[in-house]
Amino acid sequence: MCLTDYKPENPLLYDYYGFPTELYDITYRSRGDSALSALIVDTFESHGLTARTTPETESRGRDGRRGPNKPRVEAGLDHGVFMPFKLMFPDSPNEGGVFPVPVVEVSMSSTFEPAPQWEIGSAIKELREQGYLILAGGLTVHDFGDFSSFNSDRAKPVSPHTKSRKEDRVR
Repeated sequence: MCLTDYKPENPLLYDYYGFPTELYDITYRSRGDSALSALIVDTFESHGLTARTTPETESRGRDGRRGPNKPRVEAGLDHGVFMPFKLMFPDSPNEGGVFPVPVVEVSMSSTFEPAPQWEIGSAIKELREQGYLILAGGLTVHDFGDFSSFNSDRAKPVSPHTKSRKEDRVR
């Protein structure tokens, strides 16, 4: 797992492209926390999982695409993180407009196999029991590697164990 360790303010990663300009103008001011990132890494490692923090200077691979006239950013909070937070906790008037609670993004396993997901859940359960808010999502709801997923007539099954999306819609 990779965790963000951005400070003093989380940059935003607009890792989508080809959308209306307004979607690239969305802002959300939040901060990271190195101590929290370290706690999460320690928690994963205590459960036998590999984890590390990634600084703002480390590229996140194919991510980092930006809209017109925007600088290329290689790292930052993914829209799957900053959009839910923006909706749940709108920009705060406190602390210079920065959301006062630290936000740390954790990547998840890219496999659809249940065992790695279960291991992650078992590890973060400990953090939840300590009172940390944990949100998850993104992987199973969109896949920019499969552009057919945007068309229900051509979409591949969500996993090898399910029917195609068209078959689900027809039922």
